[in-house]
Order: sequence, then C-alpha cells, then structure tokens
Amino acid sequence: MSNQKAQEDYLRETKALMKEKLISHGVAVTDSTPFRAYVNSIDLAVANATASMEPDEEVEALREKIRLILSSETPDTLELTAEDFAGVDIVRRYAMYSHPSLTSVEIHSNVLSIDPNAFYGCKKLETVILPRKVKLQANCFGNCTGLKRVYLPSAPTVHDAPNLINNNAFPDATTCPDLRFILPSQESQAVYLNLMSSTWGNLIEGRYQILDEVTET
Repeated sequence: MSNQKAQEDYLRETKALMKEKLISHGVAVTDSTPFRAYVNSIDLAVANATASMEPDEEVEALREKIRLILSSETPDTLELTAEDFAGVDIVRRYAMYSHPSLTSVEIHSNVLSIDPNAFYGCKKLETVILPRKVKLQANCFGNCTGLKRVYLPSAPTVHDAPNLINNNAFPDATTCPDLRFILPSQESQAVYLNLMSSTWGNLIEGRYQILDEVTET
C-alpha cells in the first residue's frame, strides 16, 4: 500500500471517529480530562495525517466544531447541520445537554433514534428539522424553552412520521408557548392529526402550521 493511500485511509477513519465523538459525547462530558485528551489526540492525528496532503475542508470544519465545543469561550451561536450527523445512527443521551449556544439542529436521515435528554435544556435552541422514522425518546428536547419551530417530515403514512416514544420529547405549551410544529403539506396533515390521538397525544394540538402558511420572522 502506498504511503498516500495509507494516509487517505487513515484520514477517512479519523473523520469518522471525530464525528462519532463530537455527536455521541458532546458538551456534557467535555470537562472530563479523558475526553479532552482524546479529542486533542484526534486533532493532532489529523494534523499529522494531512501534513503532506492538500488541505481538507471537511476535517477543518470538524476540527473547528470540536474547538468550539471545547473552548472556554462559548460561541454566541452554534448550528448543527444534517452533515454533522452523517454516519451517526443514534444521538446519545446528554449529547448536547444544556449547550448554551446551540440555536438550530437538522437531524440527518441516517439517525434512527435521539436518546433521552440528548438536547435537554438547550435554552437558545429555536429550530429543529426532523427526518422520517426517527425515534424521539423521553425529554430528548425537554426544557428547550426557546423552541419556536419543529419542522416535521413528509409522512405519507403514520409509519413514516417520527416515532414519538414519549410525548415529553418536547416542552409543553405552558413552558414553551411559542413552539409551533410545521407540517410539510396539507396532505400530511391527516397523518399527524391521526397521530395526535395515539403516540403524539395532545402535544401538537393547536400548535401546528402548514409549511406554506409559515411566515418568516
């Protein structure tokens, strides 16, 4: 195997590790010395692996997100895009617990489950975009009192809609009065209204809008 090929393979594996650690461990344990040491070692490994290669934008983006999470000076805003979750099938519990700057999250279609308390207490979180069929565990977005919009996916049948394991996945209307669940179309409305009488309980009753009717504020 050529040295270039070995570096490329190592780099690909390192990218996957960085993504896994970034999402699976998150800020809840960033104060732990082992976690910081691990991330620093991965960061250094990437630098060494890419020393004789062209700059890699994906690696730099991942390193920057890790630097933001580990920074003692928390950024004003942090946005997680679907790409940040690529290759992740479960967002582990406490992954981004009480992150003080997280403002938006778009979950990748690869993600099968968001564990309990994964995003609990993210007070600045305003926007969540969900894929089909993801399982939303208890309090995964609990106490996110700044939430304004949760974009639900197109769901031809109830089996395509996000599976709300516990209707405490999101704050109730009392603690989060501005929250609206955005339905993608009139066609999906019947599916979600049907879910209100089953797994979704009364969570979205009186708290939903059709996407076409949404006005940006």
